[in-house]
Amino acid sequence: MQDDWRIRNQKTYLTNRIFSKKSFIASSKWNHEHCQFCFERFVNGDFAFSCCNGKYWVCEKCFNDFKVGFGWKQQK
Repeated sequence: MQDDWRIRNQKTYLTNRIFSKKSFIASSKWNHEHCQFCFERFVNGDFAFSCCNGKYWVCEKCFNDFKVGFGWKQQK
């Protein structure tokens, strides 16, 4: 995991977080969002994993790749 190009300083703000899978909904401030790891772009209606009241988004591949190393839980 340490040699993965997608890892930067996410450990400082994404360790032991609870994520929920949800649909991204654009707002008047944001019309898209990006995965915190691979930069995949999410637009209205795309499903991804979110935490911290929608502040951080992670695509499904990155969520599955890093959930153990980061100690993530998925909210049902």
